Amino acid sequence: MGDHLKNISGVYMQKTGINSGTPSIRGFSGYFTSDVLSLSDYRVAKLPNTGLTQYQMLTGGDDDIDRIEVLRGPAAALYGPNANNGVIHFISKSPIDAQKMKVYTSIGFRQKIKGQIYMQGDDTPRYDEDDLFKRGMYTVGLFIADTIANKNPKVKLGYKLSTKYFRALDWKYDDPGDPSEVIQFRASSDSVYYYRADGTIDPNGKGEKVNNERDEQINNGSVDGRFDIRIKDDINIVFNGGFTISNGLITSPVGAFQNKGWRYYYAQTRFSWKDFFAQFYVNGNNSNKTIVVPAGGQYIDKSKMYALQLQHASTFLKRIFLVYGFDAFWTRPETEGTINGKNEDKDNIDEYGIYFQGDYKLHPRFNIVVASRLDYNTVNKKVIFSPKVAIAYKPGTGQNLRFTFNRAFKTPASAAYFVDAKQAEIPVGIEVRNVGTPRDGFQYSFANNPAYNNQLLPQFRSPYASDNNAYYNVGDGSINNAAWTGIKNAIKSQFLVQFGFDPNSPLSGVADLLINALAPATIPDSIGHKVKSLNTTTQRFVENNNWVKTKDIPGLKPTITHSYELGYKGLLFKILGLSLDVYRTDYKNYVAPVTMTTPTVQFNSNQLLSVVGPQILQNYNDPANEIIKVALDAVLDKDPTLGGNNNGTGSDELLSLFQEALDNLPIGVITPMQANRPDMLLITRNIGDVTFYGLDFGANLYLAKNLVLSTNYSWVSKDSIPIDDAIFNFIALNAPKHKFNVGINYSIEKLD
Repeated sequence: MGDHLKNISGVYMQKTGINSGTPSIRGFSGYFTSDVLSLSDYRVAKLPNTGLTQYQMLTGGDDDIDRIEVLRGPAAALYGPNANNGVIHFISKSPIDAQKMKVYTSIGFRQKIKGQIYMQGDDTPRYDEDDLFKRGMYTVGLFIADTIANKNPKVKLGYKLSTKYFRALDWKYDDPGDPSEVIQFRASSDSVYYYRADGTIDPNGKGEKVNNERDEQINNGSVDGRFDIRIKDDINIVFNGGFTISNGLITSPVGAFQNKGWRYYYAQTRFSWKDFFAQFYVNGNNSNKTIVVPAGGQYIDKSKMYALQLQHASTFLKRIFLVYGFDAFWTRPETEGTINGKNEDKDNIDEYGIYFQGDYKLHPRFNIVVASRLDYNTVNKKVIFSPKVAIAYKPGTGQNLRFTFNRAFKTPASAAYFVDAKQAEIPVGIEVRNVGTPRDGFQYSFANNPAYNNQLLPQFRSPYASDNNAYYNVGDGSINNAAWTGIKNAIKSQFLVQFGFDPNSPLSGVADLLINALAPATIPDSIGHKVKSLNTTTQRFVENNNWVKTKDIPGLKPTITHSYELGYKGLLFKILGLSLDVYRTDYKNYVAPVTMTTPTVQFNSNQLLSVVGPQILQNYNDPANEIIKVALDAVLDKDPTLGGNNNGTGSDELLSLFQEALDNLPIGVITPMQANRPDMLLITRNIGDVTFYGLDFGANLYLAKNLVLSTNYSWVSKDSIPIDDAIFNFIALNAPKHKFNVGINYSIEKLD
């Protein structure tokens, strides 16, 4: 359904697969954005826990769409939370007004990607399919809309049923962060259960590795139904519901999710009588057997969201049209500890809002619109005020000039507050965890650091220390020897993995002898440290010179948006339709996607190797270690995946492996005190204030009765914004500065 939006000025669709995509309005796009409020028949169409809209899970189809309403810019005054960038509303047809029966199928083929991105050193990269039929796709569906005869002429009844099935093979991709094999597990708030290859829980708590290759097969099926009752054309009662089963891949900031039978459903009741409207609905999902690909953890999400909305409109003094109403949203996450972990029993969110909007007609050509809204959220416990003022002037027939000010807000989704899930593990003893931001935020441990002119700087915790809760200054050599022992154990494990052995196998003793024979037992306390950050895209550590600016992270706040807009829309010379909007948007406390907020501390590898390198080479060439030398010469010097260069010795490759390990194995993490251990944390956070400008232009030239030429253009002033608190000191809008579109539309009249 999102394909209908891509040609609208100011609207961007980021494709995340053949039948999946994420919309954005006026920038800030991304595969996990929720800045745009998506509605389907007046219902908020989002996943309850994450607050995201997955268009491939919407149950309706193209044949069911009556119109799509797009509001560009903030619209909180009437629409409430999370309409801070705009609203996209899919409205379907009533079966009382449009009857049709249709059985359909469609067949297509996607393009082949000639090259492919894959993990460096992968000897079996997953290239795209050559076979055209494997790149094929098809849809089959049924749509029925009809009325039901009854004896009362004042009562009209109608029903509608649509169902469809889509199958395709998505583009293939190897992510550097995806291990080739994983031990699948299910985490709860107090324990972790590991699975054997046959899918049963291992009572020994170890589990068995299974193939972790992505499955790009898409199988989506949905059914949607609706029953309408219309009485005297004044009263409308609608019952509708839908159900979708989805299989495929979903991209996210923490890696891909392997969808396995994800179920999304809704049930809705609407009632309207003249100017009164009321509805109640529930959105729910069940992630079934979905797996987080980089870690192998089960993703269980059985959350629900309930909503009650009331609205009334009336006219006063013949000039004031007033709309007012009440909204209530109740989000009830249920993740069985796999996502929200220790927060499972305290993650409910209630939201309540009241609003009004008045349209005052001062003059036949002059209108003033004033709106106001108050919202309360039980997590942030604040009342948020969202006003709107618009002045509209009609200089002539069919023309409109307006100025608008909007204040809107976005409340972080439940997962932003309450998620507590392991995403990966870095050898040895450091977990990468996605955690929610508590109301009081995160606090680091600070101390005067002698290695940095006694500046007050953040401290780190080490998994190799006797006490995981002990804090150390960066450059404190007292942790060096304990960390060196830990690093050698990590290198040993990686040697075994590289040679295809289980690190827990009896051969671990052989690896111990090998490492202990070559590497010195101790290192000097004078070896320095470096601070790095993990690039979650490349899965590589990069030097971080801004760690000295690390500061406490406050609790999450709603993002407040102010927008000022001047617009014109009109028809000139009876053949040229024009629209032009220029705007400025200010974001306060912008909520960024999930980012890594914990720098890591590592040895200064060059300095350490200058000390231990000669000792390793000396031990390597020691006649007492001749057996080790012969074995490593045969393996390291000959294997190109290990950097082998066939120069007759494996000593240079061995030192390279040590260098690689030292560059990518942390000895500690600058982690907040709220972390349970030396964990690397992925969190959602406010990262500052943002201002940018933009323009949206559209034109339609009506050349003949059935022929229209169209064009539109959009511009935003920035595609990335420097912010000190963001990772790498900037955030990307993920939308182009310039977007241009031209089209031609010719309508063929119906033949009698």
